[in-house]
Amino acid sequence: MSLQIRDVSVRFDSQLVLDHESLDVSTGEIVAVIGPSGSGKTTLLRVIAGLLRPDGGRVLIDREDVTDWPTHRRRVGLVFQDNQLFPHLDVADNVAFGLRMNRHSRPEIDARVAEVLDAVGLADRSGQSVGTLSGGEAKRVALARTLAPMPRVVLLDEPFAGLDDELRTRLAHDVRETLKRSGVTAILVSHDPTDVKAVADRVHHLADGVSIQRMPVESIRPLRREVLRAGMENQSVDFEGDDEATTFHLAALDHAGRIVATSTWLARERAGSPGRVAYQLRGMATAVDFQSRGLGARLVVAGLDVLAERGVEIVWANARDAALAFYRRLGFTVEGEGFIEPVTRLPHHVVVRAVNP
Repeated sequence: MSLQIRDVSVRFDSQLVLDHESLDVSTGEIVAVIGPSGSGKTTLLRVIAGLLRPDGGRVLIDREDVTDWPTHRRRVGLVFQDNQLFPHLDVADNVAFGLRMNRHSRPEIDARVAEVLDAVGLADRSGQSVGTLSGGEAKRVALARTLAPMPRVVLLDEPFAGLDDELRTRLAHDVRETLKRSGVTAILVSHDPTDVKAVADRVHHLADGVSIQRMPVESIRPLRREVLRAGMENQSVDFEGDDEATTFHLAALDHAGRIVATSTWLARERAGSPGRVAYQLRGMATAVDFQSRGLGARLVVAGLDVLAERGVEIVWANARDAALAFYRRLGFTVEGEGFIEPVTRLPHHVVVRAVNP
């Protein structure tokens, strides 16, 4: 089932926590929602689950407006940071809880519990007390309990908190595999970039009402022209490779859906680095009224996440000299002699960084 968040706003007294937030998640897709502390990540999950009514906007599941629906009608599963298992019930009865609430028959419950416990690797622990489980096992039971009633959407709120690095990495991989096998649509909230890379298909940045999304090239060319070709005779903003299958375009959208910053990422070998998988970053542009808000850095971070998933080793750009400090802050190094770029006639340098330094 697909999930759509449309212009959702939430205010607590005088504090605006979510400001016209929008997000689209395709059926079976896993999206990580990240952002600074206080940006409204958990609040967004509560709105989707029906635990909190937004002050404005809509929540749609499979294009059906569920904004006014109570939690139990939405069929949204929530995996909490602290698991919230029932200590007086064994593993199987914890997993069966939602099925019993939905009045399934005993044979149906037994079959579904066995199925999801097998999916999370705990088929032999059904009769065990949850108080005797390890941290990782308890997380698996919590996930199994969430999946048992076959929810339309699963929400995971910091699901790996409190685990050591080795267990966290292994469990994150297993959770992704389980979610993908189930085909369920999911949203992950995490502050840990390792979790995000291991579990999510893509990332949604939550802050100041601006989201980062992939966009078709046609939609970003007007901003390219406005920012990169201002006052120039040559108004062309068509880049070689714009439409190649390996190319992707990232844009920052404000709460009204206006594109306020763009970047383009093209598979291009870096001269001097033969044999290394490389991408070129081009077309970094931010609308004048959104400059100095950190959108360029957010686009770079989001692009690096995509490149890491693709196994890309290095990223490079022909950077205007006026922007060299920006690239240095993001881990790029300046290489070689400067040059005058023929279209803009401005001084440039090549900047390079490893995708995973």
